Amino acid sequence: MVDRSSGVAVHRQIATALRAKISAGEFAPGDKLPSENQLIETYGVSRETVRKA
Repeated sequence: MVDRSSGVAVHRQIATALRAKISAGEFAPGDKLPSENQLIETYGVSRETVRKA
């Protein structure tokens, strides 16, 4: 789901994807975002990258 060849930092791509999901209503106000472990699995990145996002 991340494009490592795009020239955009992977953590920024993840942050943008999360913002888009929030804007699209996939997360309602008060909902928790996916856990670090879920994001690591979803995006195939390290914990550090998820934390930067």
